[in-house]
Formats: sequence, C-alpha cells, structure tokens
Amino acid sequence: MRVDARRNRERLLTVAGVHFAEHGTGASLENIAQDAGVGIGTLYRHFETRQMLIEAMLQTSFERLVERGNELAGSSTPVDELTQWSRWLIAAAMSYPNMAAWTARIIHSSATLGAVCAELTSITERLLARARAAGTVRPDTRADDLVSLVNAVAWAAQQPPVDTERAERLLGVLLDGLLAR
Repeated sequence: MRVDARRNRERLLTVAGVHFAEHGTGASLENIAQDAGVGIGTLYRHFETRQMLIEAMLQTSFERLVERGNELAGSSTPVDELTQWSRWLIAAAMSYPNMAAWTARIIHSSATLGAVCAELTSITERLLARARAAGTVRPDTRADDLVSLVNAVAWAAQQPPVDTERAERLLGVLLDGLLAR
C-alpha cells in the first residue's frame, strides 16, 4: 500500500473512532470522510461497507485484547483473571454506542475477524480451564457462551436509562452464575 493511502486509511480509522464514540456505529460516513480530509470515494476504496470499517476498528481493538489476555494468565487467582478478562471484553464492546450489537452480529461470521476472534475465544477457554481446574467455576461453562454473555452485558449496560454502574452489577450477576456451587 502506498504511503499516502496508508496514511488516509489510518486517518479514516482515527476519525471514525471519534464519530462512532459520539454518534454510535450509525455515524455518517460522509462526515467521517470529510473530517478525515478525504473524499467519500477514498473512504469506500478502503472500506467498501460500513461493516468493513467497523471490522477494521474491531480488529485493532481485539488485537490489543489478545495481547492483554496473554499477559493475564497466571497473574492472579483464576476467578480474578476471569473477572478482569470479562471486564476488558465488556469495555471493548462498550467502546462505542451500538458496538455490542455490531459485535454480536459479526463476531462469528466475519472472515476478517475470524482469526482474532478465535484467539479471544482461546484465551477465554484457557482462563476458564484454569478456573475449572481450581474448582471455582461450573464445569459446563463454555468459552463461546461466556463471550456471548459478556457481550450481552455490554449491550444491556448501554440501554436507557444510562447507569454507569450497570455493567459492573450485571457482570457480578453473571459471574455469580458461573461460580461452582
């Protein structure tokens, strides 16, 4: 990719992040292009659809999560690690209004995100396996179920009325349900 094309792509991703944070994932693509200093054609050359733009943003976010998740294993008790991992997943899904809904829709169907999503699920499985081995979580807990549930917590926490503590309360309920009895 040419240097100027790479610079335009990065600028589009940066500006899209600002717009999505302010207006949700339905933000105007025309406004994103304009604020990035490029034409709408340039935006569409890099990202043929809104979904492709969102996937590019998720790719970066998920890659950072993978790095953090790989550092997490063995750093604390299995339940504390699983709790922290769940918090990070929720925060990523709540990074933009409506992002949790987009994530739920594309996480298992995106060819672009397939590899990084598999890594996220693998980290979740490793953390769950440690917690299962310690006897602290239910033995029937599956990684893909936990990923879906924390995404649901993120979605629910963004619904009106907005309450900044809702995600943490819902995560507490979720984790209480995972604990071995």
